[in-house]
Amino acid sequence: DLGPWAVSGPARHVAGIALRDRPWQRAARKRLHAARHRLGDMLAACGLESAGSTFLFHWILHPDARAVQDLLARRGILVRAFDRPQALRMGFPGAERDWERLESALREVAHAVS
Repeated sequence: DLGPWAVSGPARHVAGIALRDRPWQRAARKRLHAARHRLGDMLAACGLESAGSTFLFHWILHPDARAVQDLLARRGILVRAFDRPQALRMGFPGAERDWERLESALREVAHAVS
């Protein structure tokens, strides 16, 4: 048991604002929904099928997850790798240029591990 997690005052303040801002919540859900599908499509196009997703990340099973993690890291893309099962957890990029950089890195990695 990790016990209660401390949340800073600034974080609580921002969370309170977000919880009261219904239009922002709707817009955020729409952005996250679009990002979820965009990343899923991008992964599939590069041969890295998503085994599941949330509104924050995709879970990718891959027999050489650590190698994929290393190849992405060499291109400045950080993902979390797991050993049991061999998998990656990948979040969504921010700006459009970050999406483009991710897509380029995924294409390079797909060729390297196939």
